[in-house]
Amino acid sequence: MNFMRSRPMLIAIEVIATLAILTIVALLFKSSASPYFPSFEVIGRQLATDWDLDGLKENLLPSVVNLLVGFLLAGAIGITGGVLLGLSSVAYELCAPLLAFLRSLPPVALLPVFIVMLGIDESMKIVFITFGALWPTLLGTTDAVRAVDPLKISMAKSFNTGRLRLITLLVVPSAGPAIVAGLRVTLQMSLVLMVISEIRAATSGIGYTIMDAQTTFNIPRMWAAMAVLGIVGYLVSFVLVRIEDMSLNWYHGERGRVAH
Repeated sequence: MNFMRSRPMLIAIEVIATLAILTIVALLFKSSASPYFPSFEVIGRQLATDWDLDGLKENLLPSVVNLLVGFLLAGAIGITGGVLLGLSSVAYELCAPLLAFLRSLPPVALLPVFIVMLGIDESMKIVFITFGALWPTLLGTTDAVRAVDPLKISMAKSFNTGRLRLITLLVVPSAGPAIVAGLRVTLQMSLVLMVISEIRAATSGIGYTIMDAQTTFNIPRMWAAMAVLGIVGYLVSFVLVRIEDMSLNWYHGERGRVAH
């Protein structure tokens, strides 16, 4: 059982399962006559045409940069704000109505506002991604910090533990699993918002390529861009999960011991 739970084995299972599913789909659509579902061979040729070195530089690199910067900013703001709100009941009560109002606003509906205020350059897309994606991390961190055992905090304070050490050594580790869960959702929202920002306010990028292909009815190009988007999403999620494994190794170890 331990062998089956090992990280290399799990990765191997993921790869084999993914390849098996792709093989089945490729066989199903190999001789497809539908213009909406081209074969993998057609999509592959389109990938090679659109996503060569120039295509990667023009359409992939800006999208990935906006995604990563927006996600990192959303994560940093969410964690910092969540810790501050979670530790201060007064700040939480004062900010709760405003947070409830802002989180209820659909980011898609706010995109025209961001365009009017900031234009259509890359900074607007980053601000849009950051604002729309920070809520899962901010609210999850706030709730997790508020749920930290008050006795542990009182005990730490009784030993004259400084506020910074209290946060870094007790509060953040205790809230760690909830923070990581929020970051996962924030990452997925960042990916979606990246595409939305490029569909409405861009002349390059993955989202722009998908919309342009749809508008011109170039279905193979659309599927090729969606494949690139899926690969980007998988890779950034894979990296985040690996970071989670390293940072929460103690937590997963405790869960394993409890399970046994």
